[in-house]
Amino acid sequence: MPDTADPQPAPPPARRSAMLVAIVLVAALVGAGIWIKQRPEAAEPGTLIPAANAARPATAARFSTPGGAVSVLVTPPRRQVEAADYGSQQPRIARGDRFIGIDVRASEAVRPLLEASLIADGRSYPLDALKDEEYWVVVEGTGGKLAVELSYDGDRQRVDLATGKRERGLAVGLDQRYQVTSCSVTARDPSGVSRPVHQNCPELILNVSTWDTTRGWVSDPGERWVSVAPAPYGVVQRIGSWRSLDITSGGALTVNGEVAQPGERGEVARVTGDPKIVEVRYRASPYDGGVWRVVVRAEIEKVAR
Repeated sequence: MPDTADPQPAPPPARRSAMLVAIVLVAALVGAGIWIKQRPEAAEPGTLIPAANAARPATAARFSTPGGAVSVLVTPPRRQVEAADYGSQQPRIARGDRFIGIDVRASEAVRPLLEASLIADGRSYPLDALKDEEYWVVVEGTGGKLAVELSYDGDRQRVDLATGKRERGLAVGLDQRYQVTSCSVTARDPSGVSRPVHQNCPELILNVSTWDTTRGWVSDPGERWVSVAPAPYGVVQRIGSWRSLDITSGGALTVNGEVAQPGERGEVARVTGDPKIVEVRYRASPYDGGVWRVVVRAEIEKVAR
């Protein structure tokens, strides 16, 4: 039988428009959801992000360490990094935060002993001193009042990037140099007779520093570790004919009258203030018998590096 049912009336124009708008909105929301899901989340303050390209310009904070000089380059704060350098993986930060570029320049031997932090608006952000490539660190706020702190073997140094003011801590002693200005040598033969021996001051090997390989840092910026080693062959060549020598320390190094203690590299004394007078005593023994006792007395002064 033919279908005699009345055809369904078409929706009114207003209803059709509403349905189309609803479909478009649903599609837009679905698309936005997919885009938001694919879009990188905002990086938290303190996050370190590899730099796609060299970040410039930058201000250098320079430090002295027992292992050599270290420089930390810091760029001005910026709101975003170039999208072309990252493509779809462009890093994002929260509104009001900033990116700051970091480049730690140090020898590979020194890096494992370093700890570094960026200070921005009074907040501290740990850096990675092991990275030899540049990277971004995310900071909270506008990234004002920038400074860099660096520690080597526990001693902290700080550089204010705006003023260049440096707080060197115990490392201040690494920037000073000392030299022997005059010396005298006395040798006593096996029978007990002493006589002067003329030699040049460079026959002493001198090291003055606030850091020692065995003992680490001194306790106060005004203190110094002092080690002096004789170069004995110039002396023994003047006091006799030697086939071979057995040079042993007599356990007597004094600096400003203070007795030194044995260390990894010979005798080391810790003194307050600059070393002035160094006296080294040692024994020289030839294999054909007899013991000579040698005393070296030297004056030391601090000179500009």
